[in-house]
Amino acid sequence: MLFCIPKLRKKRKFNFRRCCRDLVRRGGSENEASRVYYLRRNSDMRETGPILDKNRRSFFRILTGCAGAAALSGCSEPRPEPAAKATAAEPARLLTENDKFDIAGRGEEIIQAAYDLGYKYEDEMKGCAQCTVAALQDAVDFVPADEGVFLASSCVDGGSTPAGISNCGSFTGAGMVIGHICGRSRENFAGGSELSRKLFRQVYERFNEAYGSVLCKDIRAASGADCPKVVGTTAKWTAEILLAQFAGYMPSKQG
Repeated sequence: MLFCIPKLRKKRKFNFRRCCRDLVRRGGSENEASRVYYLRRNSDMRETGPILDKNRRSFFRILTGCAGAAALSGCSEPRPEPAAKATAAEPARLLTENDKFDIAGRGEEIIQAAYDLGYKYEDEMKGCAQCTVAALQDAVDFVPADEGVFLASSCVDGGSTPAGISNCGSFTGAGMVIGHICGRSRENFAGGSELSRKLFRQVYERFNEAYGSVLCKDIRAASGADCPKVVGTTAKWTAEILLAQFAGYMPSKQG
């Protein structure tokens, strides 16, 4: 025998007991009423179709199986908590005009190491900005090997554009290192950027004298597209400038 639940008025709360009494009065069972209740509450059906008595057992088997699977899943693999926002590591102290480091007469050694590492990294790994950053981090004692600066420089090589019409990546990488050690801090934008601007301007002057530009395409043309040499030279210039400022080193003539 087929049974249907009568339509309910809009915004009228579904009454399970009333539904159960109606179905039982018509010859149905409480199990059928339970299934009607489930369909009305867990689907967007406006009307509940006929309920066949032969589907009653299969319906509850499926329902019981789903509940068991959900319980097992919840026990074996708890829902993870939302990940907390990552915080940056404590930054190194920013350097000022008054900071001086004792390099024990190793100025020429440090500068040569900066050139050699810059050349090697660019020749083997590519990515002029990152290679410049890595060379200075590895060669100059007071330049922190900060992973964040290295990561940030990963997308500014090759002039930052397919056409190479922006700044050379090694020039940009040098500026990132200088800004990292003596620039303006994030907290309340404290401090000044005069020192970092002054030092980076010196890097610009070296580029302008050697290549007549800081643009990638111009430097590639002037250097014969010898990017490893450009990176090594940029790391060398920047190391000289940093040592002159923070270690009293007297740089040799540009080359």
